[in-house]
Amino acid sequence: MQAETIFLGILVFCVVVVILVVLYGMYQENQYRKEVFKQFGHSNKDALLDDPVTQVRDGESETFNFSAAKSEEFDAKEEMAFNTSAEENRSVKNETFEDKMEDTVLTSSVDKTKKVQKSANLLRENSDYADLNTSTSPGFDAKEVKIKPSVQDSLALEGMETLEEIDEKRFSHAKDNPYTKESIVSRIEKIFPKKSKKTQSSISIRELEDLDLPWFNKCFDYMAYITLNEPKELHVLPRLSSKHRFKIAACNLDDQFQLAEPIPGVKYKAYVIGLQAISRSGLASKNDLSLFGKNVQDFSKSVNGDYHLTDVDSFYEIARPMDELCARVDQIIGLHLVSRDSINGIDLRAALERNGFTLSHDGAFYYANYEEELYKIVNMDETPFTPSLLTSNSFKGFSILFDITHVPPGHKNFDKFMGLAVKLANELGLDLVDDQLGELSTEWLRNIGDYVLERQKEMESVGIIPGEELAKRLFS
Repeated sequence: MQAETIFLGILVFCVVVVILVVLYGMYQENQYRKEVFKQFGHSNKDALLDDPVTQVRDGESETFNFSAAKSEEFDAKEEMAFNTSAEENRSVKNETFEDKMEDTVLTSSVDKTKKVQKSANLLRENSDYADLNTSTSPGFDAKEVKIKPSVQDSLALEGMETLEEIDEKRFSHAKDNPYTKESIVSRIEKIFPKKSKKTQSSISIRELEDLDLPWFNKCFDYMAYITLNEPKELHVLPRLSSKHRFKIAACNLDDQFQLAEPIPGVKYKAYVIGLQAISRSGLASKNDLSLFGKNVQDFSKSVNGDYHLTDVDSFYEIARPMDELCARVDQIIGLHLVSRDSINGIDLRAALERNGFTLSHDGAFYYANYEEELYKIVNMDETPFTPSLLTSNSFKGFSILFDITHVPPGHKNFDKFMGLAVKLANELGLDLVDDQLGELSTEWLRNIGDYVLERQKEMESVGIIPGEELAKRLFS
């Protein structure tokens, strides 16, 4: 019983699938018929057997439909051609044009003149009909249809119209024809006016102010914002300050920010500029900020943009407490290793390099290196260490330095610093002393360790992580 139920369910499912496929095919065929009817108007009729379909439009609209306009004009001309009398059609069909023009010249009867005029009118209508069929339309090449020279000469002999008059009428007809290329273009321009070449920036000053870019910190950087009226290349980086550091971030046409560079072919539409107002030199003065603002204004004018500066008083409300904190934590702990006699330079360099220090271009030894400074060793008499000096001279001693702002926080880093100092003192036979050349006690070393950790926690509380990018640029 269960097997029969399953089989019946499968059979019903198959029947439903077949019905859905058939219905989908009928739907597709119906859509295709509708599409053909829209394009040709009478896809199910024979143009040679049935009357042309007359399309009726309720009224004029603001939009312009190319396919509908062409179909309507074609049907109107087709209807005019079919309504021509049978006698005139036979006359045009059985007689050559030259015979008709010869009869016109030799005969002066009114009937003959009317006959020639009707023939000429029919020719002009047929010419217009040919022009219509080859007029410019989307997707097709334009072809110019001209009346044969013999027709123009014949009409000129009749005296009805001169060659100049014929050309003038044809020109006016083309000008007044609503479906010529020029008329279509003019209508499109009225409906869809051309956009101004001057493209406005898609980023406003308010949007720039709300951005949180990684190169700036609004507690320490005095900010300026520039939006360009038209995207432009940056030919040269502006000099906005000669005393304080600054960075310029630029927004390209893809709405991506990057540090501004004068790259050929790359256009920018907005700039965010930050002046580092806090450093080891202290807090920038109001005169410094004013001069920076004047330079930003000049740069904005040179790129045809609008600018906005952070309010100076509002910035100082935040910057002053930050500067006080930076001054409080900006300290370097130094341990001095002194020899009772002297230290040979070759032995000194060998011992330092054996313990992970490297000599840098500035005349100091760094652990592990200059770019990733943890600890630093300098000469006690402030003379730089050089390879030649280390080879030929002896030294009284050296200092190992711990920069609170540059060493990552944690007990282990300070403990490692103390371990290296003790190890070097033992290897080289040196004494550990303070700034007054007094011997260091265990209690003093413990207190210094606690002091370092407190200062580093104070930095972390305001978002300055010792040893990271912000701390390095504030305390460099």
